[in-house]
Amino acid sequence: MNSEKAVLALQITYFKNYIHELEEDIKNVQYDYSKKILEGSLKDYRKGLAEVQARWEALDARDKVSWEAY
Repeated sequence: MNSEKAVLALQITYFKNYIHELEEDIKNVQYDYSKKILEGSLKDYRKGLAEVQARWEALDARDKVSWEAY
């Protein structure tokens, strides 16, 4: 695994863990306004995760093309 993918792997793990925590917090929150704030954060983190996963897939595709060139 190259260093770019290692960084992306850490970012993916971070996003997944934080998303899980936000989902748990949303289940336990008592006030609607707090829930809306957490849901907004959850949406943002899911978007961030999708962007990082897309970069991971792009690197995968690039690596496969590079490998096939050998």
